[in-house]
Amino acid sequence: MGDNIVISAGRDGPSVRTLDRGDAETQVVALDIGGRDGEQLLSANNPLPVSITNFPDTQPVSAAQLPLPTGAATAENQDWGNTLLTSIGNLLAGTLGIAGAVTVSNLPATQAISAVALPLPTGAATAANQTATNTSLATIAANTPTVGQKTMAGSSPVVIASDQVVRASLPILAATTILANAVLDARSLTSVEFVPSAANVSVTRSFDGIEYFAHPVTDALGNYGSGTNSGTTGARGFWNVDGGGYLKFSADVLATGSS
Repeated sequence: MGDNIVISAGRDGPSVRTLDRGDAETQVVALDIGGRDGEQLLSANNPLPVSITNFPDTQPVSAAQLPLPTGAATAENQDWGNTLLTSIGNLLAGTLGIAGAVTVSNLPATQAISAVALPLPTGAATAANQTATNTSLATIAANTPTVGQKTMAGSSPVVIASDQVVRASLPILAATTILANAVLDARSLTSVEFVPSAANVSVTRSFDGIEYFAHPVTDALGNYGSGTNSGTTGARGFWNVDGGGYLKFSADVLATGSS
């Protein structure tokens, strides 16, 4: 069947153009575009011109529903994004490590830092972790006497080394205790009178403070002592020895000197 049918309008009537649809025919209607003698049939290459009266103003557009491209994100199609967000959330719940440089916008100004509590390294000293130190300090405090002169029982003992030189200038009648084997500098004295703390005390004398040799001692009556070079006293009492050097006694003595 052709696209055109003849409409009877009498003999030799005009033809009307139609499109054959199989079970019916559709009349083709041409829009008069371009005016008389310039009309053209609308087609893909000859579209219908549209004029927007307020162009280029923004045009209102309303779309209740538009088709989405393939793979577009929807609430039902964000599994990968949801997985990443969950992973980020887990990281933020812990300690974050920073790699690379961190830019501070207001350097070199002082930065405000707030920390209610900071972790301490293992074994750090705290008020609750100084048991041994506190015990030692308490012991020292308990054994340290208060300020001021004390009796021997209330004083801290001090040990003088056996080879320590005691540089003492003994005025006449001024008694001084010389400890056993301590060095008495008697170079400025002509004689030293002493009372030993025990019997049989040996006395040695040196010119250089290094080599010591037995030196004679005499009692109050002028009698010499016993032993090597008569350098050992007898019973306790007053004894004398020459000055002019360094002296050592084998036991504590109470001594005075004269020059």
